[in-house]
Amino acid sequence: MTIEYRDPIDGEEMANLSQAETDEMGSILYEVRKHNLAGKIVAGNQKHHTEEVAGLACKSITKLDDVFLIRAFDGDKCVGFRFIKPAKYSSLATPRNSEEESKYGHIRDWWLSQGLKISEGLAPGLFAAHKDYAGQGIASTVRNLCNVESKRRGYVWIAGHDIEDKSRWDWTMHYYQKNGIVPVFSDIDCPNELGGYGKIYYYKLV
Repeated sequence: MTIEYRDPIDGEEMANLSQAETDEMGSILYEVRKHNLAGKIVAGNQKHHTEEVAGLACKSITKLDDVFLIRAFDGDKCVGFRFIKPAKYSSLATPRNSEEESKYGHIRDWWLSQGLKISEGLAPGLFAAHKDYAGQGIASTVRNLCNVESKRRGYVWIAGHDIEDKSRWDWTMHYYQKNGIVPVFSDIDCPNELGGYGKIYYYKLV
């Protein structure tokens, strides 16, 4: 078995992914979430709670401008993926109405207080590695490739939120430590509807 990491795709190429391809990613996302969260207390609202919802989420993000996707394959089988999207698509970084402003404006203001520009930032995107391939470094490799590509495209920092439970938080922090990434934490709790676990943070691309 040799895992192949495909070049990033975006724009029309990404928008033209077949329904079968986005469904395949949705299935990976749903199954790994179901497996990882089984029997656990989730901090906030559990996302992608059905395979159909997860597939629709993958399909919808392919239609957004300035988003790119990196996938890992075992032969013709997708075994991991990560979408990267600009911070402008996050309601935390860019509140869209007065309700979101009242709920999330202080989070955006904290990022701005750190000298960050929203136009140079990225928000969490859909991300999963196939549960049957756990422990093979696929998730970490895809993340690393996405960080390299993000920096190449001129992005400077990545927002931190959208984590549902302690085990995923611990995995994420271990990944940062292993890869020399230094997150900067606020004292703001992550909103329940956007993960709910841990504090809002960011890290700079290195």
